[in-house]
Amino acid sequence: MKNRNTHPDLPPRHSDAFTLEHWGKVGGYFCTHGEADITINGREQHLTPGTFFMVTPLIQINGLSPSPDFRYLSLLEEQKTFLPILHTLKDIRIPIRISQHPLWTLSTDEQAFLVRQTERLALKTEQLASLPPGEQALLLHHMRLIRQETIFEIVFRRIKQLPAETEKPLEKATGILYNFLLSLYYHHYRQRSVAFYAKEACLSTSHFTHIIKSCTGKPPSDWIAHFTINQAKNLLDKPDLLIKEIAEELNFPEQFTFRKYFMRYTHLSPKAYRQQRLLQTAAAPPAPSAATDRACRPHNGASEE
Repeated sequence: MKNRNTHPDLPPRHSDAFTLEHWGKVGGYFCTHGEADITINGREQHLTPGTFFMVTPLIQINGLSPSPDFRYLSLLEEQKTFLPILHTLKDIRIPIRISQHPLWTLSTDEQAFLVRQTERLALKTEQLASLPPGEQALLLHHMRLIRQETIFEIVFRRIKQLPAETEKPLEKATGILYNFLLSLYYHHYRQRSVAFYAKEACLSTSHFTHIIKSCTGKPPSDWIAHFTINQAKNLLDKPDLLIKEIAEELNFPEQFTFRKYFMRYTHLSPKAYRQQRLLQTAAAPPAPSAATDRACRPHNGASEE
């Protein structure tokens, strides 16, 4: 099914946009209409209505070629939400098995459950603009819990149906990536040096960088920046925190250094980002199409850069 027309709701470079949307996330995509070819972990896969594929840092998605009528629902959550849970499992083979078999055909009951959950999220998204900040925060937390419940329910049902494990030993590179992501979750507040994580893996910086990039398509420096910027955005959404305090929280030597780092990856100053979020909060939310929510918390209007 090559050379399909692009989906009218996706940007012209839809493959890049699709990759950008899920990078650093955990969750999945559910095909509701049409069909698409997609490359998952180097293998060509075909999506049809009823198919669902998982997204984790161990799953690489390199392209999407959809039919004109292709539609999907997405359930995506920041991976930092799931890393502590995976850490408590003490069993790397569960996420590895999912990465080896990421495409599933859902049962009728599973499809109905997923659609109901995404409709719940869509209704709650519509409520956000009319709520005061405190109630927005509560509702956003509730929506995150709904997404997590939905993802775990689907995974729990399907993990039992995956092919039995073989005696093939776990690839060393996969274990290195997995441990890096766990370590990054716990240390990104204080450690932004690739050398720190390479030392934890008992590897040279160059060899460590090569492994992470081979596994994910991104060098470890991009992963470190991704975690740091996401955390910075979360803190900037808290109106009672000064930007200077956020810089200190993230272990930047001074506010100017934090501003420079933030602008490098977002093309906005921290102050401009806060102002943008305030404007987004004041505007009515768009009609949700994929169970997504990007509501914002207003900021206190303090004059700071």
